[in-house]
Amino acid sequence: MKEDTPSKELLINPFHTSCGDCIFAKKNGQTQTGCDFDRLDIYRKKGDEIVDVFDDFNNEFFIINNRVCLHKRTKEWAEDYPKKKWKSMVEEQIKIRYHAMVVFEKGQEFKSLKKTLLSLNNQTSPPRLLSIINRTKLTATELVKDIESLPIDNLEWRLQTFFEDELDERAAIDIVIDSTKKIMKPIFYIVFKVPFEIPASFSDEVQNYFVTEAKYAIFAYPREDGNGMLVNHIYHLNHAGNCFGIPLEDKLKEFEDGAEKYFRNIEEICPSLKM
Repeated sequence: MKEDTPSKELLINPFHTSCGDCIFAKKNGQTQTGCDFDRLDIYRKKGDEIVDVFDDFNNEFFIINNRVCLHKRTKEWAEDYPKKKWKSMVEEQIKIRYHAMVVFEKGQEFKSLKKTLLSLNNQTSPPRLLSIINRTKLTATELVKDIESLPIDNLEWRLQTFFEDELDERAAIDIVIDSTKKIMKPIFYIVFKVPFEIPASFSDEVQNYFVTEAKYAIFAYPREDGNGMLVNHIYHLNHAGNCFGIPLEDKLKEFEDGAEKYFRNIEEICPSLKM
């Protein structure tokens, strides 16, 4: 452990993770030597501050400064599960929560919407919530009937219809977020356009980027065809989305210091979305 121990006094940020009571901390006697999920190596590679500390009982362990480790679990949590299932349970619990929006435009046919919905249903981790933005002239009644006929049991979906031709897409997104913010609290939302078929590896790539590799993004520009705009849900709420006709990304640039360093192109997060 000593390679992480600095010679000067360190300040522990209130925002941190202690490995001291984590059941996945590898130990040699009273000294932590690693992590069953290898998270310490990932945090080191990212340049995160790993602090070597002792408690009053001479237990030596790591603190990950300025970061919450999603993999940490305590003995109290472990009491509810058999030991052989601990790791698989954590992997299931930390699947990233996201809200997908699918834009169904005027003049498009249902068979095109079907392609997009089936591709989302077949993801390893489907969205926790799917909002279908209906801008066609189809009534909600007939569209709901058609959607209910599809084999999309993995999707928790809702339909929101907009008949106002002058309402732009960003304004429709804002209305969707306002309508769903009490239903769930996703990490991000992402927007796709009918008839786009989402690659089968999409959700695995998202999980790898945000969870496995512990990377961060608050906004991702979509592909040239408009598919894949990704937005951090909290930042959308904090800046009232795109209200007053100002794109959210412009607000982030102006009012959030350093925000642009967390802007990405969606292909950086999901290589399968490259055109």
